[in-house]
Amino acid sequence: MRDRVWHAAVTGRTEDIKLLSLEGADLSEVHSRSKKKWTPLHKVAAEVDAVEVCEALVKYGADVNAKDTDGQTPLHFASELGKDSFISAMAASKHFQLDPNMRDIKGRTPLFRAVEAKLDVTVLALLSIRADPSIPNYDMVSPLHLASREGNLSLISLLIGEGADANSKDLDGKLPSDYTDDMTVKKVLAEASKLKEELSSAKKLGEFIGKQTNEILARHELAARAQAEEAAANAIAGLKEERERREDAERRLASHKLQAEAAIAKAARLEVRTNEAEMERSTAEDKVLMMGDELVELKKRIEQMERQHIADEKKIDELQMIATKATSVKSEVENAPADLQRANERIKALEFDMADLKTQLAEEKFQRTLDKEAYTIVLRVLREQNEGEADMAEEEVRQARVTATQDHRK
Repeated sequence: MRDRVWHAAVTGRTEDIKLLSLEGADLSEVHSRSKKKWTPLHKVAAEVDAVEVCEALVKYGADVNAKDTDGQTPLHFASELGKDSFISAMAASKHFQLDPNMRDIKGRTPLFRAVEAKLDVTVLALLSIRADPSIPNYDMVSPLHLASREGNLSLISLLIGEGADANSKDLDGKLPSDYTDDMTVKKVLAEASKLKEELSSAKKLGEFIGKQTNEILARHELAARAQAEEAAANAIAGLKEERERREDAERRLASHKLQAEAAIAKAARLEVRTNEAEMERSTAEDKVLMMGDELVELKKRIEQMERQHIADEKKIDELQMIATKATSVKSEVENAPADLQRANERIKALEFDMADLKTQLAEEKFQRTLDKEAYTIVLRVLREQNEGEADMAEEEVRQARVTATQDHRK
């Protein structure tokens, strides 16, 4: 994911930077192939001119103080290249407090690099975010030494105005004025040195006067405090007496108030009890009236109950008759299974009788059929008056009977 962040930064895809941050990507993670151990913000500050990419990285959590292998932060690159808008963007970080005075492996601060690059506006931008103009590199060469060597009066004035020391020395003991042959520059530095000495003397005098003044003020303050304490003690005593009198009056007032409240409460209770007694009397009267009505109603109900009692006695007689009949029906119902069984047996016997009757009827019908056929054959034989044919007819009758019997059996 870190290479994706790097790619988004290099290609200026601010929306991708936002999405990657929401996915949990570390926007300060070093690229896998970066020999200098650059973060995406190093890359943007050094090689990309899109300030909106820098703003996006800073907004979503990139470390503005991250160092590479040379100890340089993204601010070092922005300062060296004069990317003032990048400096403002990094200073606006809500995730990290930008440190404008971090030093690289040679002791150079971002301000040192900007002075070295002769970028007056960038120096002013760095000073506006509390960059210290007095921090030298590890050779004790200060930004003022560099500005003096270049003869840059505007930078010299700017640095001295922000507190740069014109009397600072490098490791060889050289002053900023030793770095230039320009007499104007030397004069400005000498005046700055003299002014600093005068300011130092004035400061010491001011400190002495201030000390004496403080001692006098302290003595006056002690005396005034003693007087104030005495007056305060007297005032406190008077206030205490007044408070005691007020508290006593308040207690008496509270007692009277309690008595008055008790009397009011007692009167209220009496009034409540009077109202309750009146309500009870009215309720009793209503109850007497209601009881008279209830007595009349009760008499009517007694008469109705007597009539109902007579009717109930009649119903009881009817119920007894119904019970007797129910007992008889129950007995019949209990005997019904035996009667039903006998009826079923009778039905079966009748079915057998019907079957026999059907058989007899069929046989009689068959016999009548045979007799009719025999009679027909005999008549034919008699008509022909042929004895041989009569025998044949008799045989036919016999065969017909046999065939009919077989068919009947089938």
